[in-house]
Order: sequence, then C-alpha cells, then structure tokens
Amino acid sequence: FMEDAGLKRIPLDEAATRVARQLAGQILRENLDPFDYATELEVLWWRAGYPRALQDLGTLRDDRFLAECHGRSEKDMQRYVRQLLMDLIATGTPKE
Repeated sequence: FMEDAGLKRIPLDEAATRVARQLAGQILRENLDPFDYATELEVLWWRAGYPRALQDLGTLRDDRFLAECHGRSEKDMQRYVRQLLMDLIATGTPKE
C-alpha cells in the first residue's frame, strides 16, 4: 500500500522531528505559550529514542524548573524557547 500511495518509511527520530517542527510552527504562528506544549515535546523526544535534534525541547520542563530556581524571568525563558523553536524550524535542530 505504501508504495502504491508513493509513501516511504522514515526513521522514527526523523518522523518525531517533523512532528515537532509542525508543532513549533503552530506555537510561533499562533503566539502560544510553548510551555503548554512541553509535555508533548518531551514525549516526542523519548518515544523517538532521545534524538539530539529534539533534546533541548524535550527537556523544557526541567529547564524551566532550573531557570526558576536560578531566578531567570519568565520573559527570558519564553524568549529562549521561542528561539529554540525558530531554530528547529529553520535547521531541524535547535542551536545551543
């Protein structure tokens, strides 16, 4: 069926990265709070076997907790995460 439909199998990490890129685009387009999607991004990351491309987004909940403990503002964290999302869309991998 897949061949007849012109589809091909892709590795799980690539599929997860594609889904994360779509989600990142939605979050940015609709100006949504990226932390509302931290769990979805984390699940994509671990279900795909922890690919490097999603590592920074897969640990958002932990990063947010640590940032709060170190006194970083919510505005700084939002800016950081939005940059990660833009990098993922542009390159497929968030930049550090």
